[in-house]
Amino acid sequence: MAPERQALDSHSEYEALLDALSTSIAEVPTWQGFLCAARDALGADHAAIVYGLWAERKEADPVFFVDAPGSQEAAEAFYQAYMASGRTGTGEACCQTTPAAPDSETMINGLTLQFEENGRTIHVLFWRRAGGERFSEASRHLLTRLMTPLKRGIRVFERIVNLERRQIVLNAAIETADIGVILATADGEPLLTNSIADTLLDQKDGLQLVHGRLRAVNQTDTASLLTHIRCMAAEQQAEHDWRIYTPLALARETNPLPLTVIVRPGPAFRPLKKPLLRTAMLVLRDPGRRPIIPSATLARLFGLTPAESLLASELARGASLDEAATNLNISRNTARTQLQSVFMKTGVNRQGELVRMLLTSAAALSR
Repeated sequence: MAPERQALDSHSEYEALLDALSTSIAEVPTWQGFLCAARDALGADHAAIVYGLWAERKEADPVFFVDAPGSQEAAEAFYQAYMASGRTGTGEACCQTTPAAPDSETMINGLTLQFEENGRTIHVLFWRRAGGERFSEASRHLLTRLMTPLKRGIRVFERIVNLERRQIVLNAAIETADIGVILATADGEPLLTNSIADTLLDQKDGLQLVHGRLRAVNQTDTASLLTHIRCMAAEQQAEHDWRIYTPLALARETNPLPLTVIVRPGPAFRPLKKPLLRTAMLVLRDPGRRPIIPSATLARLFGLTPAESLLASELARGASLDEAATNLNISRNTARTQLQSVFMKTGVNRQGELVRMLLTSAAALSR
């Protein structure tokens, strides 16, 4: 092949692998598209990216990303043999012959790249089945060129992972607290909802969707809701100001207690100069929903006996003392005696104080 044609092909392969690399960062499984494309371009049989041990934390097991679901076992075997060979290096790709397993006499040809990123050793591994040819110098050079884009891709990937982890934690906290959240456009079209908001919308009691837009159960509340959404969307700023909000109480047909809503401006749009889309955030709480607090949780948090914790759980759910005694099949005098013991252990003096304390404690989040 003419040198200029070979160089052109090499450049095209490099550009194609860059495209596959950028695309695969957000794929599930991550890196699989890139590994498949690089495996084929380099003429390998298998490919893997291995997140090795942290330099300081000394985690027990590396994390494997492979080119196909069935390649995990082969990747682990090659990685162990590769690490046992002691021929690892940092800075450029290496062609090497490695035992198929740490104690095996069968040799396989590999192409490896090792580098450090964010305090962790990353290994990019390609290998051929036993008897396969040694990788070419062109393949080694191509993989070396990919080291810098791979480092950048890994930084982006870890940023995505951290954001998703943060989102999962915050969603769990919000939903455990029975808080509904809706992100809506200025004209009331929901863009994002959590599961609590979805439940409230499905119930169509206080708030619902009509032709894809938020609506209350009557025209007056609907007009007020849409006005406040529009006003709060207009207040959206580059830096979020939690002091800006408006409260709403939406009447319901099946419950004398209204659905309570806090409308806030949508999320901050920094570093943009203007938001991509004006939005408002609705925070929903249904005052009629009482959490069922596990009695075992109350027993552990406040040192209550099983009988006392059952009574406290009933009271927190909204039952009166007489209703709780009936539900638990105990006499009212027994319930009063247990309640006095609960007062002493929790440091409150009235039933209302007890219920308020239980509903504002971590116990209410344990369901």
